Amino acid sequence: MSNARKNLAAGITTVRDLGGWNELEFAVRRAIQGGLFCGARLMLAGRFISITESGADYYEGMYRIADGVEEVRKAVREQIRHGADLIKLGVTGAVLVEDGVPGATHFNADEIRVAVEEAAKSGRRVAAHAHGIDGIRKAVQAGVHSIEHGTFLHQDPKVIEEMAKRGTFLIPTLKAGLDVINGDRSKVPQWIVDKLIETQEAAAQSLRLAYQAGVPIAMGSDAATPLNFHGENGLEIYNMQQAGMKPMDALVSATSGAAKALGWDKRLGSVEQGKVADLLVMDENPLDDLRKLSDKKLIRGVFLDGKLVAQQPSDAYPRAILARDCLTVGQ
Repeated sequence: MSNARKNLAAGITTVRDLGGWNELEFAVRRAIQGGLFCGARLMLAGRFISITESGADYYEGMYRIADGVEEVRKAVREQIRHGADLIKLGVTGAVLVEDGVPGATHFNADEIRVAVEEAAKSGRRVAAHAHGIDGIRKAVQAGVHSIEHGTFLHQDPKVIEEMAKRGTFLIPTLKAGLDVINGDRSKVPQWIVDKLIETQEAAAQSLRLAYQAGVPIAMGSDAATPLNFHGENGLEIYNMQQAGMKPMDALVSATSGAAKALGWDKRLGSVEQGKVADLLVMDENPLDDLRKLSDKKLIRGVFLDGKLVAQQPSDAYPRAILARDCLTVGQ
């Protein structure tokens, strides 16, 4: 609940969560929707559907192990029963699992296809955690809607072309690696540091080539990984620019581009008549320096569904508490 507040106070009005913990995230969403708590709008995937692997032990309560087509089908149905808005599938190994091999393919093509088919029955999209090119290729061909990370996408231009043709989104998550590489690593396990250093340039290169090829890009931060804190997510927009995106395109990847990736672009993501008024009001133009997006001192106010929900303290509003469920930017 604290993280939901931090995101909203930073101007992030909608959060897509791709790995909950013991279904508690659904309770948080109910509290926000019921007006009991002030936080960002949540799109939830429920548990991370994975093959049998050690990550389920490392992140106890987040994984749903599923081996084989019918077990994957059942796992998808379980997440939807819990209230999931989309499905998260672990197609390849992970960086943040000690014995994980990011390039290794986990799910077979038929298992990925059945996840997409089963999700589609309920109008749900599928987000595929995929670092390695073989897994990315299989996921794209199976019809997933987004590739999360896409670290080694650069290894096959044909897959990039296929993503551009299909409209498959790439969500790069550069921030997860850069925060560790450039931050205080003293309390971060060395194996995490080593793996992030090893994969970071590949991730940036993959984003650059995908962007140049016209692959749709959406901003995701992978918040809650080591040193990657909720409320600082906006720095990912700057990271994407540094990897080769134009400033406005990087900004759009977090607004209308992100809304399209969620499938919610008909009601949010841009300032248009008939859409909800989600607005971040700043004292300076963030396009001058995209790092300004994460500077809370420059945030004048945040609107969610047309309601002012966060505001910097000022002479007029010294406490900046506008209602019982609103908050100050600094909280």
